[in-house]
Amino acid sequence: MIIVSEAGCDGSLLKHLMDVYEAACQAELFCSRAILSNDDVLPQTPLLDLLRRDFWGTPLEHSGSHGSYRPLAVLSFRFNVLLAGGRVGHEAARGFHVFNTLLHAASTAAFTRWVRVLTPHRRRFMTPWVSGMLFALHPVHTEAVAGIVGRADVGASLFFTLSLLTYHEYVTRRNTLFLGANMVLGLCAMFTKEQGVTVFAVCMVYELVAHSSRGPTTMLRDVRISRSLLILAVSSILILALRIWLTGGHLPRFAAADNPASRCDSFLTRAFTFFFLPAFNFGLLLCPSTLSFDWSMDSIPLISHVLDCRNVISLVFYSALIWSTYKHVVYLNAFVKHRHKQDTVVKYKNTSACDVRCNARDVMCTNCGVSYQFWRHNCHQIQCLCTTTLTATATKPKNIAEDNCVRRQDSVVVLMSVVMMVIPFIPASNLVAYVGFVVAERVLYIPSLGFCLLVGHGFVKLMERFGDRNSRKMLLAISLLLVLVALGGKTVIRNLDWASEESLYRSGIAVNPAKAYGNLGNVLSVKGQYVEAEACYRKALQYRPNMADVHYNLGILLQSRQRLEEAMHRYRVAIQCRPRLAVAHLNLALVLGRVGKIVEAKTVLRRCAELDGTGLRDPRTHHAARITCLFHLGRLAMEQGNLQEAVDVFLEAAQKRPHYYAPQSLYNMLGEAYSRMGRDVDAEPWFLASLSIRPDHIPAHLTYGKLLARNRTRIGEAEQWYVRAEKLAPRDASVCRHYGQFLLSQKRYAEAATKLEHAVALSETPEFEDVVTAATSLRLAGDFKSAENYYRLAISLRPQEASSVANLGALYHLTGRLEEAEVLYQRALKLAPEDDVTTLNLRRLRNLKAIQEEKQRLRRK
Repeated sequence: MIIVSEAGCDGSLLKHLMDVYEAACQAELFCSRAILSNDDVLPQTPLLDLLRRDFWGTPLEHSGSHGSYRPLAVLSFRFNVLLAGGRVGHEAARGFHVFNTLLHAASTAAFTRWVRVLTPHRRRFMTPWVSGMLFALHPVHTEAVAGIVGRADVGASLFFTLSLLTYHEYVTRRNTLFLGANMVLGLCAMFTKEQGVTVFAVCMVYELVAHSSRGPTTMLRDVRISRSLLILAVSSILILALRIWLTGGHLPRFAAADNPASRCDSFLTRAFTFFFLPAFNFGLLLCPSTLSFDWSMDSIPLISHVLDCRNVISLVFYSALIWSTYKHVVYLNAFVKHRHKQDTVVKYKNTSACDVRCNARDVMCTNCGVSYQFWRHNCHQIQCLCTTTLTATATKPKNIAEDNCVRRQDSVVVLMSVVMMVIPFIPASNLVAYVGFVVAERVLYIPSLGFCLLVGHGFVKLMERFGDRNSRKMLLAISLLLVLVALGGKTVIRNLDWASEESLYRSGIAVNPAKAYGNLGNVLSVKGQYVEAEACYRKALQYRPNMADVHYNLGILLQSRQRLEEAMHRYRVAIQCRPRLAVAHLNLALVLGRVGKIVEAKTVLRRCAELDGTGLRDPRTHHAARITCLFHLGRLAMEQGNLQEAVDVFLEAAQKRPHYYAPQSLYNMLGEAYSRMGRDVDAEPWFLASLSIRPDHIPAHLTYGKLLARNRTRIGEAEQWYVRAEKLAPRDASVCRHYGQFLLSQKRYAEAATKLEHAVALSETPEFEDVVTAATSLRLAGDFKSAENYYRLAISLRPQEASSVANLGALYHLTGRLEEAEVLYQRALKLAPEDDVTTLNLRRLRNLKAIQEEKQRLRRK
């Protein structure tokens, strides 16, 4: 059995990791597409749906699918949601972040165990400790650990390392159970992230280097080795075929801004840039001084000329990589030739059943085929699996033999380090297919395993080379400590950056200003810091003027500030940059409707409703926007009195809506359209459907109550719906308004006045209609003083509105304040000269005044 526990990777390591990542654990940073708007993380979604959708919740067969097939990562999100009581929101964020940190600790422990497996006995403390600490504290891992989406990378790394450990056990024992476990863990690694499938190629290399002392011909003749390599190769092909079949066999499409080099017409520019990117990624591992949440767009300029100095960096990087690999491969081959010259045949101790081939202390049982290195066991005898004791017989002095074995193992460690850096990075290198990013720090999580192993091994080699020179050893140890402290400090700082969206985007301005300013504008806009948000949007457009999302978001901000003409301009530019940006069409139509351009608004809405969503990365939002366009198109038709047109559009929307579109508002509007047409029988089922989908939908309560109130036999039932709405939303002004109007229609004036006064009080800015209706209810209830106050409020809200002036005049008329009433009547007639009611009231008032004057004259006479 594999026990993943090492010195330095116990509870103390976990505690230190929690301290380092404490800021990230407290963060409320969520990926809305992966968590908040992904139905697959909800408990009620069938588990089989996880196998049919990508990481972002899009069906794999959809042309706009991202192609990232990671069902186990999504399943882990679902586990977090269950632990949070089914809540998916910022209040459940800590559980997600803590789970990521625990996964990072587990990956560190498994990696440390793997390093211990590769290193000689005398280095089994120092090399794993240095490599493990470097892996645990490296700042480039912050994105994977602190970011929710990085769950896939961290989880895949854990399965990746466990798969290597099980394969080591299989190589040592040749037990097919370990080979089966290796297959399962490798499959889990791929189902956590695509990068995990490369573990089988790493295992194949490990199979070869683990038996490198036997020579290539001997290895290929060994049935066990040949069978293992064949199984790994076939398994890799089958798993990749399964992956391609599940994703429909199509490659995802990415925007040009995601990976500009992939859309470049020049072959040399693509080649130079793609050759440079692996060297740049290695530089991030070597010196992570500059990190960013996003490296897309122009964060790394394209290399378009052969004299670009970055080509020198690429040349040096590949030369060093090839030279190091070649050097250690050559040494292994030389070691094999030297070993076969020195082979000696010895007998088993206490038995003559079979022979043992031995070079110094490297022993192979010729009976069962199992190889052993005695120096790794720190003994001269070992029990073979075929129950026979092997005794090492050296033909050379012990120190020379051990030195050869150590040098061979050094080559094995270096080669495995290079393999673990290179092979897992291949899917992200644009070598197999173009990817949707320029550089992604979280993609380096698995390749950094090889880097940390190489650094740890190199440190220990330097310590050994210094021998008894303790001063140099002390200096080297202090240097290592300072490096680890510096890396840990940088990781803490990066966690503080990841603690909030605002700090994260501000930290990325130096690397990718266009993307950082655009996202920062969104955050500041949500916080209500509109001036600074607008400045960020405009700065983003200065760096990259064709960003449709930024134009759209700036339009939203301008619309909220009532700068409608500017908002319309931004929406139009966003549509020019991205013609199929449905939400820009939708908001443009809404603004056109507000400025009175109804015909143009309806044209835009109809065009948006017919937009094609093929190939879009976020089809969910696109389809939802299309249905919302139909909703508003029907609403405008209803406002124009075209009720049959409204019904047709609403029915079209109900038929085309996707399953995730909440239809309660649509059904309510459809019922209201039928109700206005007088088709109450058709209207009622839609109201009930709306309420069945969402029982707390307030508009449906009010419109259904209004429908029932028209039937005298159902007045009591109607009032019950108003009462329910009031219980659900006691501080909703619209509920009090509709309930008050219902009571007014029932001539319950005092109760109506109470509800309508409450509606006025709940409104931030009193609505004119609410004030007038409240005044009318108070007048009918006999509370003339309160009615006067509300009429005066109505006049202050709309001084040019003749009706409120005339109503106050009528109130004065009723209460005998004729002089004031006459002044108000005259004022109302100036505003509305053709108002017959006011003219009649003024005539009556003057007649009344004439009668009163005549009576006074007669009384004086």
